[in-house]
Amino acid sequence: MSEQNAAPAALDPAAVAREYLTPAGRRRVLRQPKVTLARTDLSIAHGQGHLAVRFWGEGQPVLLVHGWAADQSDMFSYVPALAASGCRVITMDLPAHGESSGDCASIDQLADGILAVARHFEPLKAIVGHSVGSAASTIAISKGLVVEKAVLLAPPESYENFARYFASIKGLTPQQVEQMIEHLQAIGVRVKITTSELASAFDLPGLIIHSSDDAITALENSQLITSKWANSTFMPVNDLGHRGILRDQTIIDTVCEFIFGK
Repeated sequence: MSEQNAAPAALDPAAVAREYLTPAGRRRVLRQPKVTLARTDLSIAHGQGHLAVRFWGEGQPVLLVHGWAADQSDMFSYVPALAASGCRVITMDLPAHGESSGDCASIDQLADGILAVARHFEPLKAIVGHSVGSAASTIAISKGLVVEKAVLLAPPESYENFARYFASIKGLTPQQVEQMIEHLQAIGVRVKITTSELASAFDLPGLIIHSSDDAITALENSQLITSKWANSTFMPVNDLGHRGILRDQTIIDTVCEFIFGK
């Protein structure tokens, strides 16, 4: 049989599972926020490696958490306004992201990284997470993160649904998708996690912002999370997609007002 007519290689659910846990993207933070305050760089020991952290200011700490396959620079647009409010603004690279150690990570491992950074600054005034970073932030809160307020930007609802979607676009058959889920569970990955279920136990105030045209995480995710989180406010916006929400000055000002307002 010629190479041109050869059958495609069979997909390995275990290999796809590892790929699901492995973020792509940059491993160096190449830009900085537009802020005149001096920056402090930290390397915080975590597991067998480290977490890369930057912070500005000396007031109450606010931790900014980026999403999957991104790095801390995704959150830099929030730094100037938060610093001007007099707080200590902290950015971090999640495990296996940016300048932090590791090649792959589950969402629980992302949350454990958040907890490791937060312990250096607790109690936090607020945590602001984007996308998977917001889901990891809710897990960190459920694990005991000491924080006064939380902001979720374009949060996903179901970690399992994301895994199944990833498997399907990689070409796994329905049976192989189940095998991938089983493999994730066999290696200790907690798959059945929903943000709304975690948030239903929260007492702290929350602000959830989501754009109606988000093609990555659907608006309905935030509507469901808000319905379960009694002390939360939902702010739908338009025409910002999944990432415009990170740069829109009106959104940034709203987040600052929520964190520091009465």
